Amino acid sequence: MTIFDDGLVEVYDPDEGLYDEKKYSLKTVLIDPEAVKKTNVGCLNNTIAHEYVHWYKHRMYYLMQRFVLPRHAKFCKCRVDQVGYLSDEEEILENQAVGIAPKILMPKQMFIKAAEELGIADEQADWREINRLADFFQVSKQSTIIRLEECNII
Repeated sequence: MTIFDDGLVEVYDPDEGLYDEKKYSLKTVLIDPEAVKKTNVGCLNNTIAHEYVHWYKHRMYYLMQRFVLPRHAKFCKCRVDQVGYLSDEEEILENQAVGIAPKILMPKQMFIKAAEELGIADEQADWREINRLADFFQVSKQSTIIRLEECNII
């Protein structure tokens, strides 16, 4: 969740099993610690970059929403189970963040050079080398494979 405006935000307290409102300042990013426990450092890094994209590219959208729909303008909450419930505009914003975040973490020229140095050149690439590439960029293996495909390496 990226906070775009100072104010109260409803967050889940797993210890109490209840939702509670807490005050947060703009520019705050909240990451569900339970989600982090279920993934790896690569997923966490991607989530941080994803939320950064929301702040950098989408803050003006939420600033304008503050005037139109003031109670909906404080944050952008990204959840897997919200697919299908987003407005058309919010779906565009979410897709942008999903697409841009891995590119921030794995810049094209550096990524291609690292893949070449590890000898990754085609679909027959060794999984150990792909794992090393993922570890180097501190991203998930899935994200690494997608980036290899985007860069026409595999």
